[in-house]
Amino acid sequence: MAAKAETHARPLEMEAIESRVDPGFWDAVRCLKLDVLSIDDSPVPITGCYTLCAHPKIPGLVRLSSKSLEASPPFHSRNNCIVPRTLVNTNNMLGFKNLDVDLLLKEEGKRIFYDILSGKIEEDPTLLLRFLVISFVDLKNWKVYYDVAFPSLVLNSKMTFLRLHSASEVLSQEEETSLSKSMKVWRDSNETTGCPFFWVHIYSDSSVVIRQLKCWKGYSGDHQKLLFGFYDHGHQDYPGWALRNYIAFLSLRWKIEKVQFLCYRERRGEPDLEKSLIGEASFAAPHGWDGSDYVPEIIGWEGEKAGDRKKEKILKPIDLDSLNPASQDEEKQVMHLKLMGWRHPSLVLNKLRSARCLVLGAGALGCEVSRLLMTWGVRKLTVVDGGCVAIPDIVKQSLYVDNDCGVPRATAIVPHLKERCPAVEVEGIQMEIPVPGNPVSKTKMSSVLDNCKRLQALVASSDVVFLLTDTWESRWFPTLLCANENKIAITAASGYDSYLVMRHGAGPGHNLSTEDALGHQRLGCCFCK
Repeated sequence: MAAKAETHARPLEMEAIESRVDPGFWDAVRCLKLDVLSIDDSPVPITGCYTLCAHPKIPGLVRLSSKSLEASPPFHSRNNCIVPRTLVNTNNMLGFKNLDVDLLLKEEGKRIFYDILSGKIEEDPTLLLRFLVISFVDLKNWKVYYDVAFPSLVLNSKMTFLRLHSASEVLSQEEETSLSKSMKVWRDSNETTGCPFFWVHIYSDSSVVIRQLKCWKGYSGDHQKLLFGFYDHGHQDYPGWALRNYIAFLSLRWKIEKVQFLCYRERRGEPDLEKSLIGEASFAAPHGWDGSDYVPEIIGWEGEKAGDRKKEKILKPIDLDSLNPASQDEEKQVMHLKLMGWRHPSLVLNKLRSARCLVLGAGALGCEVSRLLMTWGVRKLTVVDGGCVAIPDIVKQSLYVDNDCGVPRATAIVPHLKERCPAVEVEGIQMEIPVPGNPVSKTKMSSVLDNCKRLQALVASSDVVFLLTDTWESRWFPTLLCANENKIAITAASGYDSYLVMRHGAGPGHNLSTEDALGHQRLGCCFCK
Protein backbone atom coordinates (compact mmCIF):
# COMPACT_ATOMS: atom_id res chain seq x y z
CA MET A 1 0.00 0.00 0.00
CA ALA A 2 1.32 3.44 -0.88
CA ALA A 3 2.09 5.92 1.84
CA LYS A 4 -0.72 8.29 2.63
CA ALA A 5 -0.06 11.69 1.07
CA GLU A 6 0.60 14.52 3.53
CA THR A 7 0.42 18.07 2.18
CA HIS A 8 -0.01 20.16 5.33
CA ALA A 9 2.86 21.26 7.54
CA ARG A 10 3.39 19.19 10.69
CA PRO A 11 6.23 18.47 13.12
CA LEU A 12 8.92 16.09 11.96
CA GLU A 13 7.99 12.54 12.99
CA MET A 14 10.36 9.62 12.55
CA GLU A 15 10.27 5.89 13.19
CA ALA A 16 12.74 4.84 15.87
CA ILE A 17 15.46 2.41 14.90
CA GLU A 18 15.79 -0.90 16.71
CA SER A 19 18.74 -3.15 17.45
CA ARG A 20 19.07 -6.90 17.29
CA VAL A 21 21.96 -8.36 19.22
CA ASP A 22 22.82 -11.98 18.46
CA PRO A 23 23.71 -14.17 21.47
CA GLY A 24 26.98 -14.93 19.67
CA PHE A 25 27.97 -11.27 20.06
CA TRP A 26 27.52 -11.40 23.82
CA ASP A 27 29.42 -14.69 24.00
CA ALA A 28 32.27 -12.97 22.14
CA VAL A 29 32.09 -10.02 24.56
CA ARG A 30 32.16 -12.45 27.49
CA CYS A 31 35.30 -14.13 26.12
CA LEU A 32 36.90 -10.74 25.42
CA LYS A 33 36.21 -9.58 28.96
CA LEU A 34 37.42 -12.80 30.55
CA ASP A 35 40.52 -13.41 28.43
CA VAL A 36 41.69 -9.97 27.32
CA LEU A 37 40.12 -6.94 28.99
CA SER A 38 40.03 -8.25 32.59
CA ILE A 39 39.46 -5.17 34.83
CA ASP A 40 39.89 -2.71 31.95
CA ASP A 41 36.53 -1.01 31.36
CA SER A 42 37.68 1.40 28.65
CA PRO A 43 35.34 1.84 25.64
CA VAL A 44 35.79 -0.78 22.94
CA PRO A 45 35.27 0.06 19.24
CA ILE A 46 32.93 -2.37 17.49
CA THR A 47 30.87 -2.45 14.31
CA GLY A 48 27.24 -3.12 13.53
CA CYS A 49 25.29 -3.96 10.39
CA TYR A 50 22.62 -1.47 9.34
CA THR A 51 19.88 -2.82 7.08
CA LEU A 52 17.22 -0.91 5.21
CA CYS A 53 13.57 -1.90 5.06
CA ALA A 54 13.34 -4.89 2.72
CA HIS A 55 9.73 -5.90 3.41
CA PRO A 56 6.59 -3.74 3.70
CA LYS A 57 5.74 -5.12 7.13
CA ILE A 58 9.22 -5.62 8.61
CA PRO A 59 11.49 -2.67 9.45
CA GLY A 60 15.23 -2.68 9.01
CA LEU A 61 17.48 -2.65 12.04
CA VAL A 62 21.02 -2.54 13.34
CA ARG A 63 22.43 -5.97 14.03
CA LEU A 64 25.36 -7.04 16.16
CA SER A 65 26.95 -10.43 15.59
CA SER A 66 30.04 -12.27 16.77
CA LYS A 67 31.98 -10.59 13.92
CA SER A 68 31.27 -7.13 15.37
CA LEU A 69 34.29 -7.44 17.66
CA GLU A 70 36.79 -8.47 14.98
CA ALA A 71 39.79 -6.18 14.52
CA SER A 72 39.16 -6.14 10.76
CA PRO A 73 35.44 -5.37 10.33
CA PRO A 74 33.51 -7.18 7.61
CA PHE A 75 33.13 -5.51 4.25
CA HIS A 76 29.99 -3.73 3.15
CA SER A 77 27.53 -5.88 1.29
CA ARG A 78 24.17 -5.41 -0.30
CA ASN A 79 22.37 -6.53 2.84
CA ASN A 80 24.73 -5.08 5.43
CA CYS A 81 25.99 -1.54 5.72
CA ILE A 82 28.81 -1.57 8.28
CA VAL A 83 28.57 1.28 10.79
CA PRO A 84 30.90 2.22 13.68
CA ARG A 85 29.90 1.64 17.26
CA THR A 86 31.21 1.97 20.81
CA LEU A 87 30.85 -0.61 23.58
CA VAL A 88 31.15 0.42 27.23
CA ASN A 89 31.29 -2.70 29.40
CA THR A 90 31.47 -2.28 33.17
CA ASN A 91 33.11 -4.57 35.72
CA ASN A 92 30.06 -5.01 37.96
CA MET A 93 26.34 -4.32 38.21
CA LEU A 94 26.83 -1.33 40.50
CA GLY A 95 29.13 0.29 37.97
CA PHE A 96 26.59 -0.42 35.24
CA LYS A 97 23.73 1.18 37.17
CA ASN A 98 25.89 4.17 38.09
CA LEU A 99 26.89 4.94 34.50
CA ASP A 100 26.16 8.53 33.55
CA VAL A 101 24.11 7.58 30.51
CA ASP A 102 23.34 11.18 29.60
CA LEU A 103 27.04 12.03 29.52
CA LEU A 104 27.89 8.93 27.47
CA LEU A 105 25.16 9.75 24.97
CA LYS A 106 26.29 13.37 24.79
CA GLU A 107 29.91 12.33 24.11
CA GLU A 108 28.83 10.08 21.24
CA GLY A 109 26.58 12.81 19.88
CA LYS A 110 29.46 15.31 20.05
CA ARG A 111 31.54 12.99 17.89
CA ILE A 112 28.81 13.03 15.24
CA PHE A 113 28.52 16.80 15.57
CA TYR A 114 32.27 17.40 15.15
CA ASP A 115 32.44 14.88 12.28
CA ILE A 116 29.77 16.95 10.52
CA LEU A 117 31.63 20.21 11.01
CA SER A 118 35.01 18.76 10.02
CA GLY A 119 33.74 17.17 6.81
CA LYS A 120 34.41 13.56 7.85
CA ILE A 121 30.79 12.69 7.11
CA GLU A 122 31.29 13.46 3.44
CA GLU A 123 34.12 10.92 3.29
CA ASP A 124 32.39 8.31 5.47
CA PRO A 125 28.59 8.81 5.65
CA THR A 126 28.18 5.80 7.98
CA LEU A 127 29.44 8.03 10.82
CA LEU A 128 25.96 9.58 10.89
CA LEU A 129 24.70 6.19 12.09
CA ARG A 130 27.17 5.91 14.96
CA PHE A 131 25.66 4.24 18.00
CA LEU A 132 26.47 3.20 21.57
CA VAL A 133 26.10 0.04 23.68
CA ILE A 134 26.45 -0.12 27.45
CA SER A 135 26.60 -3.51 29.15
CA PHE A 136 27.54 -5.58 32.15
CA VAL A 137 28.51 -9.22 31.58
CA ASP A 138 27.79 -11.34 34.66
CA LEU A 139 30.50 -13.91 34.01
CA LYS A 140 29.68 -16.31 36.82
CA ASN A 141 25.93 -16.43 36.09
CA TRP A 142 26.23 -16.30 32.28
CA LYS A 143 23.96 -13.28 31.95
CA VAL A 144 24.27 -9.95 30.15
CA TYR A 145 22.50 -6.67 30.89
CA TYR A 146 22.66 -3.98 28.25
CA ASP A 147 21.10 -0.95 26.62
CA VAL A 148 21.55 0.60 23.18
CA ALA A 149 21.51 4.20 22.01
CA PHE A 150 21.43 5.74 18.54
CA PRO A 151 22.65 9.31 19.17
CA SER A 152 20.60 11.85 17.29
CA LEU A 153 21.16 15.61 17.12
CA VAL A 154 18.20 17.77 18.12
CA LEU A 155 18.84 21.26 16.76
CA ASN A 156 17.28 24.27 18.45
CA SER A 157 15.38 25.15 15.28
CA LYS A 158 12.03 23.59 14.44
CA MET A 159 11.95 20.88 11.77
CA THR A 160 8.73 20.67 9.80
CA PHE A 161 7.29 18.30 7.20
CA LEU A 162 5.81 20.25 4.29
CA ARG A 163 4.90 17.30 2.08
CA LEU A 164 5.16 13.54 2.28
CA HIS A 165 4.13 11.15 -0.50
CA SER A 166 4.89 7.74 -1.87
CA ALA A 167 7.77 8.03 -4.35
CA SER A 168 5.63 6.45 -7.06
CA GLU A 169 3.13 9.31 -6.69
CA VAL A 170 5.72 12.04 -7.02
CA LEU A 171 7.77 10.65 -9.92
CA SER A 172 6.67 10.16 -13.48
CA GLN A 173 6.77 6.68 -14.96
CA GLU A 174 10.02 7.50 -16.80
CA GLU A 175 11.62 9.00 -13.69
CA GLU A 176 10.54 6.02 -11.61
CA THR A 177 12.07 3.59 -14.12
CA SER A 178 15.34 5.56 -14.27
CA LEU A 179 15.57 5.82 -10.48
CA SER A 180 14.99 2.09 -10.05
CA LYS A 181 17.72 1.25 -12.55
CA SER A 182 20.16 3.71 -10.98
CA MET A 183 19.48 2.42 -7.48
CA LYS A 184 20.11 -1.16 -8.62
CA VAL A 185 23.48 -0.12 -10.02
CA TRP A 186 24.24 1.83 -6.84
CA ARG A 187 23.29 -1.10 -4.59
CA ASP A 188 25.14 -3.69 -6.67
CA SER A 189 28.41 -1.76 -6.73
CA ASN A 190 30.94 -2.65 -4.04
CA GLU A 191 32.09 0.97 -4.06
CA THR A 192 28.71 2.54 -3.28
CA THR A 193 26.50 -0.09 -1.62
CA GLY A 194 28.02 0.82 1.75
CA CYS A 195 27.06 4.51 1.41
CA PRO A 196 23.71 4.86 3.22
CA PHE A 197 23.42 8.61 2.43
CA PHE A 198 23.56 10.04 -1.08
CA TRP A 199 21.93 12.64 -3.33
CA VAL A 200 19.95 12.12 -6.50
CA HIS A 201 19.88 14.24 -9.68
CA ILE A 202 16.76 13.88 -11.79
CA TYR A 203 17.26 15.74 -15.07
CA SER A 204 14.65 17.17 -17.41
CA ASP A 205 14.96 14.17 -19.71
CA SER A 206 14.04 11.89 -16.73
CA SER A 207 17.55 10.50 -16.48
CA VAL A 208 18.87 9.91 -12.96
CA VAL A 209 22.35 10.19 -11.51
CA ILE A 210 23.12 9.18 -7.93
CA ARG A 211 26.16 10.72 -6.28
CA GLN A 212 28.07 10.33 -3.05
CA LEU A 213 28.11 13.13 -0.48
CA LYS A 214 31.76 13.89 -1.20
CA CYS A 215 30.77 14.89 -4.75
CA TRP A 216 28.69 17.83 -3.51
CA LYS A 217 31.52 20.32 -4.14
CA GLY A 218 31.15 19.74 -7.88
CA TYR A 219 27.39 20.34 -7.86
CA SER A 220 26.32 22.49 -10.83
CA GLY A 221 22.57 22.84 -10.25
CA ASP A 222 21.69 21.55 -13.74
CA HIS A 223 18.74 19.37 -12.76
CA GLN A 224 14.98 19.22 -12.55
CA LYS A 225 14.75 17.58 -9.14
CA LEU A 226 17.29 17.20 -6.35
CA LEU A 227 16.61 14.54 -3.72
CA PHE A 228 18.71 13.80 -0.64
CA GLY A 229 18.37 10.06 -0.26
CA PHE A 230 19.19 7.57 2.43
CA TYR A 231 18.66 3.89 3.20
CA ASP A 232 15.51 3.98 5.27
CA HIS A 233 15.05 1.26 7.88
CA GLY A 234 11.48 2.36 8.60
CA HIS A 235 8.37 0.65 7.25
CA GLN A 236 5.73 3.12 8.40
CA ASP A 237 4.19 5.98 6.43
CA TYR A 238 6.84 8.36 7.75
CA PRO A 239 10.64 8.40 7.60
CA GLY A 240 13.05 6.40 9.70
CA TRP A 241 15.35 7.66 12.46
CA ALA A 242 18.39 8.12 10.18
CA LEU A 243 16.80 11.20 8.59
CA ARG A 244 17.26 13.24 11.78
CA ASN A 245 21.09 13.25 11.65
CA TYR A 246 20.97 13.62 7.88
CA ILE A 247 18.99 16.85 8.20
CA ALA A 248 21.40 18.05 10.89
CA PHE A 249 24.25 17.41 8.47
CA LEU A 250 22.53 19.29 5.62
CA SER A 251 21.79 22.21 7.90
CA LEU A 252 25.13 22.47 9.71
CA ARG A 253 27.52 21.54 6.92
CA TRP A 254 25.84 22.64 3.71
CA LYS A 255 23.68 25.45 5.16
CA ILE A 256 20.52 24.08 3.51
CA GLU A 257 17.19 25.08 5.08
CA LYS A 258 14.72 23.28 2.84
CA VAL A 259 15.16 19.88 1.19
CA GLN A 260 13.37 17.18 -0.68
CA PHE A 261 14.38 13.81 0.72
CA LEU A 262 14.08 10.24 -0.52
CA CYS A 263 13.46 7.45 2.00
CA TYR A 264 14.68 4.53 -0.06
CA ARG A 265 13.18 1.11 0.69
CA GLU A 266 13.25 -2.25 -1.04
CA ARG A 267 11.10 -5.32 -1.43
CA ARG A 268 12.87 -8.66 -1.77
CA GLY A 269 16.05 -7.06 -3.06
CA GLU A 270 14.32 -4.83 -5.63
CA PRO A 271 13.58 -1.08 -5.34
CA ASP A 272 10.12 -0.53 -3.85
CA LEU A 273 9.20 2.99 -4.92
CA GLU A 274 5.61 2.47 -3.87
CA LYS A 275 6.74 2.03 -0.27
CA SER A 276 9.65 4.50 -0.54
CA LEU A 277 8.83 8.06 0.44
CA ILE A 278 9.61 11.45 -1.02
CA GLY A 279 9.03 14.38 1.26
CA GLU A 280 9.90 17.98 1.78
CA ALA A 281 11.08 19.43 5.06
CA SER A 282 12.13 22.85 6.22
CA PHE A 283 14.42 23.75 9.08
CA ALA A 284 15.94 27.09 9.92
CA ALA A 285 19.63 27.25 10.72
CA PRO A 286 20.14 26.55 14.45
CA HIS A 287 21.08 29.49 16.62
CA GLY A 288 24.62 29.67 17.95
CA TRP A 289 25.72 26.46 16.30
CA ASP A 290 28.99 28.01 15.18
CA GLY A 291 30.01 28.86 18.74
CA SER A 292 33.09 27.07 20.02
CA ASP A 293 31.20 25.48 22.90
CA TYR A 294 27.92 24.76 21.13
CA VAL A 295 26.63 21.20 21.35
CA PRO A 296 23.06 20.38 20.31
CA GLU A 297 20.76 18.34 22.47
CA ILE A 298 21.31 14.59 22.04
CA ILE A 299 18.66 11.90 22.28
CA GLY A 300 18.74 8.28 21.21
CA TRP A 301 18.28 5.62 23.89
CA GLU A 302 15.97 2.92 22.57
CA GLY A 303 12.44 3.83 23.59
CA GLU A 304 13.34 7.44 24.42
CA LYS A 305 11.74 10.42 22.71
CA ALA A 306 12.77 14.04 22.47
CA GLY A 307 12.29 15.77 25.82
CA ASP A 308 12.19 12.45 27.67
CA ARG A 309 15.22 12.53 29.95
CA LYS A 310 14.74 9.29 31.86
CA LYS A 311 17.50 8.63 34.35
CA GLU A 312 16.68 4.97 34.76
CA LYS A 313 16.86 2.85 31.67
CA ILE A 314 15.02 -0.41 31.20
CA LEU A 315 17.76 -3.04 31.19
CA LYS A 316 17.67 -5.73 28.55
CA PRO A 317 18.77 -9.05 30.08
CA ILE A 318 20.22 -11.86 27.97
CA ASP A 319 20.69 -15.39 29.31
CA LEU A 320 23.73 -17.14 27.82
CA ASP A 321 23.29 -20.32 29.85
CA SER A 322 21.91 -22.26 26.88
CA LEU A 323 24.67 -21.08 24.54
CA ASN A 324 27.40 -23.66 23.80
CA PRO A 325 26.42 -26.01 26.67
CA ALA A 326 29.20 -28.43 25.73
CA SER A 327 31.91 -25.88 26.50
CA GLN A 328 30.26 -24.29 29.51
CA ASP A 329 31.37 -26.93 32.01
CA GLU A 330 34.99 -26.42 31.06
CA GLU A 331 34.55 -22.64 31.11
CA LYS A 332 33.05 -22.75 34.58
CA GLN A 333 35.86 -24.97 35.88
CA VAL A 334 38.58 -22.53 34.81
CA MET A 335 36.58 -19.37 35.56
CA HIS A 336 38.25 -18.88 38.96
CA LEU A 337 41.69 -19.19 37.37
CA LYS A 338 40.93 -16.60 34.71
CA LEU A 339 39.56 -14.22 37.32
CA MET A 340 42.72 -14.76 39.38
CA GLY A 341 44.71 -13.90 36.27
CA TRP A 342 43.10 -10.43 36.24
CA ARG A 343 45.10 -9.54 39.34
CA HIS A 344 48.05 -11.86 38.69
CA PRO A 345 48.99 -11.63 34.99
CA SER A 346 51.88 -14.06 35.54
CA LEU A 347 49.32 -16.88 35.76
CA VAL A 348 49.43 -18.21 32.19
CA LEU A 349 46.61 -20.72 31.79
CA ASN A 350 47.64 -21.85 28.33
CA LYS A 351 50.91 -23.20 29.72
CA LEU A 352 49.07 -25.08 32.44
CA ARG A 353 46.58 -26.46 29.94
CA SER A 354 49.29 -27.76 27.63
CA ALA A 355 51.61 -29.08 30.36
CA ARG A 356 51.98 -32.88 30.34
CA CYS A 357 52.04 -34.15 33.91
CA LEU A 358 53.17 -37.64 34.95
CA VAL A 359 51.80 -38.76 38.32
CA LEU A 360 53.63 -41.72 39.83
CA GLY A 361 51.36 -43.23 42.45
CA ALA A 362 47.56 -43.26 42.60
CA GLY A 363 47.09 -43.59 46.34
CA ALA A 364 46.04 -40.92 48.83
CA LEU A 365 48.55 -38.36 47.50
CA GLY A 366 48.01 -39.33 43.86
CA CYS A 367 44.24 -38.84 44.14
CA GLU A 368 44.54 -35.39 45.69
CA VAL A 369 47.34 -34.16 43.44
CA SER A 370 45.53 -35.33 40.28
CA ARG A 371 42.35 -33.58 41.37
CA LEU A 372 44.19 -30.37 42.29
CA LEU A 373 46.09 -30.36 39.00
CA MET A 374 42.77 -30.35 37.17
CA THR A 375 41.57 -27.53 39.44
CA TRP A 376 44.56 -25.47 38.33
CA GLY A 377 43.80 -26.03 34.65
CA VAL A 378 46.06 -28.97 33.80
CA ARG A 379 44.35 -31.09 31.15
CA LYS A 380 46.95 -33.75 30.25
CA LEU A 381 47.60 -36.37 32.91
CA THR A 382 49.27 -39.77 32.93
CA VAL A 383 48.82 -41.79 36.16
CA VAL A 384 51.08 -44.76 36.90
CA ASP A 385 50.41 -47.24 39.71
CA GLY A 386 50.93 -50.97 40.18
CA GLY A 387 48.45 -51.70 43.01
CA CYS A 388 44.72 -52.36 43.31
CA VAL A 389 42.05 -50.58 45.33
CA ALA A 390 41.51 -52.25 48.72
CA ILE A 391 38.75 -51.73 51.28
CA PRO A 392 40.96 -49.58 53.59
CA ASP A 393 41.76 -47.32 50.63
CA ILE A 394 38.12 -46.15 50.35
CA VAL A 395 38.47 -44.05 53.51
CA LYS A 396 41.82 -42.39 52.85
CA GLN A 397 41.99 -42.24 49.05
CA SER A 398 39.34 -39.70 48.11
CA LEU A 399 38.48 -40.65 44.53
CA TYR A 400 37.59 -44.30 44.98
CA VAL A 401 34.26 -45.88 45.92
CA ASP A 402 33.18 -49.36 47.07
CA ASN A 403 32.73 -50.66 43.54
CA ASP A 404 36.41 -49.97 42.84
CA CYS A 405 37.65 -52.59 45.32
CA GLY A 406 39.86 -55.11 43.53
CA VAL A 407 40.26 -52.87 40.45
CA PRO A 408 43.77 -51.59 39.58
CA ARG A 409 44.13 -48.04 40.87
CA ALA A 410 45.50 -46.84 37.53
CA THR A 411 42.30 -48.08 35.90
CA ALA A 412 39.84 -46.98 38.62
CA ILE A 413 41.11 -43.39 38.84
CA VAL A 414 40.48 -42.53 35.18
CA PRO A 415 36.64 -42.42 35.16
CA HIS A 416 36.57 -40.49 38.44
CA LEU A 417 38.84 -37.80 37.01
CA LYS A 418 36.84 -37.66 33.76
CA GLU A 419 33.63 -37.38 35.76
CA ARG A 420 34.93 -34.32 37.55
CA CYS A 421 36.43 -32.77 34.41
CA PRO A 422 35.30 -34.18 31.04
CA ALA A 423 37.89 -32.09 29.21
CA VAL A 424 40.87 -33.75 30.88
CA GLU A 425 43.00 -36.14 28.83
CA VAL A 426 43.96 -38.80 31.34
CA GLU A 427 45.71 -42.13 30.80
CA GLY A 428 46.04 -44.77 33.49
CA ILE A 429 49.00 -47.18 33.27
CA GLN A 430 49.25 -50.20 35.53
CA MET A 431 52.95 -50.77 36.04
CA GLU A 432 55.28 -51.64 38.90
CA ILE A 433 58.01 -49.01 39.30
CA PRO A 434 61.42 -50.77 39.44
CA VAL A 435 63.00 -50.51 42.91
CA PRO A 436 66.77 -50.93 43.44
CA GLY A 437 67.77 -53.72 45.81
CA ASN A 438 64.65 -55.78 45.30
CA PRO A 439 65.43 -59.33 44.17
CA VAL A 440 64.26 -60.10 40.64
CA SER A 441 63.85 -63.64 39.40
CA LYS A 442 65.01 -64.65 35.94
CA THR A 443 61.41 -65.11 34.82
CA LYS A 444 60.61 -61.46 35.68
CA MET A 445 63.85 -59.94 34.49
CA SER A 446 62.48 -59.20 31.03
CA SER A 447 59.32 -57.46 32.37
CA VAL A 448 61.35 -55.36 34.81
CA LEU A 449 63.64 -54.16 32.01
CA ASP A 450 60.58 -53.38 29.90
CA ASN A 451 59.15 -51.34 32.81
CA CYS A 452 62.43 -49.42 33.05
CA LYS A 453 62.32 -48.54 29.36
CA ARG A 454 58.64 -47.65 29.52
CA LEU A 455 59.13 -45.43 32.57
CA GLN A 456 62.03 -43.70 30.87
CA ALA A 457 59.85 -43.00 27.83
CA LEU A 458 57.05 -41.63 30.05
CA VAL A 459 59.43 -39.28 31.85
CA ALA A 460 60.94 -38.11 28.55
CA SER A 461 57.51 -37.29 27.11
CA SER A 462 56.32 -35.39 30.21
CA ASP A 463 56.93 -31.80 31.31
CA VAL A 464 56.50 -32.33 35.05
CA VAL A 465 56.79 -35.51 37.12
CA PHE A 466 55.13 -35.94 40.51
CA LEU A 467 56.72 -38.58 42.78
CA LEU A 468 53.88 -39.73 45.02
CA THR A 469 54.60 -43.41 45.67
CA ASP A 470 54.33 -44.85 49.17
CA THR A 471 58.04 -45.81 49.61
CA TRP A 472 61.29 -43.87 49.29
CA GLU A 473 62.94 -46.69 47.38
CA SER A 474 60.37 -46.53 44.59
CA ARG A 475 61.20 -42.83 44.03
CA TRP A 476 64.92 -43.36 43.45
CA PHE A 477 64.86 -44.60 39.86
CA PRO A 478 62.30 -41.97 38.66
CA THR A 479 64.47 -39.30 40.32
CA LEU A 480 67.48 -40.41 38.26
CA LEU A 481 65.38 -40.41 35.08
CA CYS A 482 64.11 -36.87 35.77
CA ALA A 483 67.67 -35.63 36.30
CA ASN A 484 68.84 -37.37 33.15
CA GLU A 485 66.00 -35.94 31.06
CA ASN A 486 66.24 -32.46 32.65
CA LYS A 487 62.62 -32.58 33.84
CA ILE A 488 60.96 -30.74 36.68
CA ALA A 489 60.30 -33.27 39.47
CA ILE A 490 58.16 -32.65 42.55
CA THR A 491 58.24 -34.98 45.55
CA ALA A 492 55.42 -35.07 48.09
CA ALA A 493 55.49 -37.42 51.05
CA SER A 494 53.61 -37.62 54.34
CA GLY A 495 54.31 -39.63 57.46
CA TYR A 496 52.84 -40.04 60.91
CA ASP A 497 54.36 -36.83 62.29
CA SER A 498 55.91 -35.03 59.32
CA TYR A 499 55.59 -34.25 55.63
CA LEU A 500 57.79 -33.21 52.75
CA VAL A 501 57.13 -31.29 49.56
CA MET A 502 60.03 -30.25 47.37
CA ARG A 503 60.96 -29.57 43.79
CA HIS A 504 64.14 -31.06 42.39
CA GLY A 505 65.82 -31.95 39.12
CA ALA A 506 67.08 -29.65 36.43
CA GLY A 507 64.71 -27.29 34.66
CA PRO A 508 63.82 -27.68 30.99
CA GLY A 509 66.68 -26.72 28.65
CA HIS A 510 69.39 -26.89 31.31
CA ASN A 511 72.46 -29.06 30.99
CA LEU A 512 72.91 -31.95 33.38
CA SER A 513 75.50 -30.46 35.75
CA THR A 514 75.76 -29.02 39.23
CA GLU A 515 75.22 -25.53 37.80
CA ASP A 516 72.90 -24.07 35.20
CA ALA A 517 73.93 -21.74 32.37
CA LEU A 518 73.79 -18.72 34.70
CA GLY A 519 76.02 -20.32 37.29
CA HIS A 520 73.18 -20.97 39.72
CA GLN A 521 73.20 -24.19 41.70
CA ARG A 522 70.84 -26.88 40.44
CA LEU A 523 68.16 -28.06 42.85
CA GLY A 524 69.02 -31.20 44.75
CA CYS A 525 66.63 -34.06 45.40
CA CYS A 526 65.32 -35.84 48.46
CA PHE A 527 68.22 -38.32 48.20
CA CYS A 528 70.90 -35.62 48.30
CA LYS A 529 73.00 -35.62 51.48
